[in-house]
Amino acid sequence: MEKTAVLLFAAMYLSPTAVGGEAEVRGLKPVPIRFVPLLDIKEKEYEAGFEVTETDLPFVVALDFRGRKGNWFCAGAILGHCWVVTVASCTKHASHVAINYGAFQRDKPLFTLHVTSKAIHNSPKNKEFKHDLALIRTNYVKFSDRIRSVSLPSQKIRLPYIDEWTYSAGWGRHHVALMNTNQLRLLQVEAKSNHFCGKSGFGQIMMDSMMCTALAEGDNSCLLDSGSPLVLRDLQVIVGVASFASQLDCRQNRLLVYTRLTEYIQWIRSLIRDDV
Repeated sequence: MEKTAVLLFAAMYLSPTAVGGEAEVRGLKPVPIRFVPLLDIKEKEYEAGFEVTETDLPFVVALDFRGRKGNWFCAGAILGHCWVVTVASCTKHASHVAINYGAFQRDKPLFTLHVTSKAIHNSPKNKEFKHDLALIRTNYVKFSDRIRSVSLPSQKIRLPYIDEWTYSAGWGRHHVALMNTNQLRLLQVEAKSNHFCGKSGFGQIMMDSMMCTALAEGDNSCLLDSGSPLVLRDLQVIVGVASFASQLDCRQNRLLVYTRLTEYIQWIRSLIRDDV
């Protein structure tokens, strides 16, 4: 990851601390990340984020869901040998999920585990975009350099801090795109206050259990997925999972809202304490 790291941290000093122009936007409608549109215009290509190696993000998993509403794709993160975290907006209509481990290239995972809806634990308070969080229990998974868990934050610390730079990762799935989204990408994301997202168009929907973020200048949300993990700069601690953006084209969508994991530490630990 040496070359990648140089690019990542050098780029931070060129990034803005605000989302230019979006402070005037009003009436943004929350849309799950996986439904954020790539509008059908002449230019259907997009670029965002940084390439990573197969061992840089070993905690990220690709999730293929199946249910009465068809098939859909999301991302998630490994919390322990038997647990994956994602968002309830991905899991709540699922009857089956294929969890792809070591999927640095989405179509070439190291292996895949299949579970049914009985293994899914949605946040008991989930309703639409509120409390958008889910845990999936799996059989025991052995860790390696390409598969390992990410750490939870301390409940006592409300991370990340406002204006702190973090990272998020995903593949992106847009069927009208003319480019391959097979390789995992890493994007810079700046933590903002929830008031910032509220005044920028999301209004009263913002809650303490949500986390307002803004992508770096020049990046876009096209290569992120519902459930994409948000991690601190050391790539060791997960602080959120991608919940929603807006109805804007993904190349214009700079504001993203994540489910804030520090609000759910007690619930998460009550489920996974014997299996980490």
